[in-house]
Amino acid sequence: MDLNRLLTLLEEFEGKIAVLYENYAGRFSSDPDVSSVFRDLSTDELTHRDLIRYEKRVVMNDPKHFGNVEADFALVEKMISRVDAALDCCAETTPEDAIALAIEVESSALEGMYKVVPATAEPSFAKLFRAMHDGCSCHVTTVRELAGRREAGESRPDAA
Repeated sequence: MDLNRLLTLLEEFEGKIAVLYENYAGRFSSDPDVSSVFRDLSTDELTHRDLIRYEKRVVMNDPKHFGNVEADFALVEKMISRVDAALDCCAETTPEDAIALAIEVESSALEGMYKVVPATAEPSFAKLFRAMHDGCSCHVTTVRELAGRREAGESRPDAA
């Protein structure tokens, strides 16, 4: 499928997950640890969305360098629907449910797709795209650490 179409879907996903995480941060404001983690995740997801927008500009500026890509478009659409459903019921979500969804999202194949697929469409851009996304892979670890702290009855020392 067309790389630009994939990037458009990924941009939509990253924007929506950022909104969801920001909603969770506000919803759980009485728990500084949970709120802080979701606020940080939201900020990072907005950065991912902006990186995807940049990738789209690169592709649109020189489309002849980018052909079709092999990607699981159904997965992207499924995860967008999953986030839409979570946004619809955000007011009833518990911290545990929010954490479980974040682990699901952050450990899905979708999270890495925007880092790898453009590079496969045009190998000469591989180094650029990978460099742009370095440091963005720690989300699942952050959320799992939050879950562990909640199970142990602890909080992050800097979460006040």
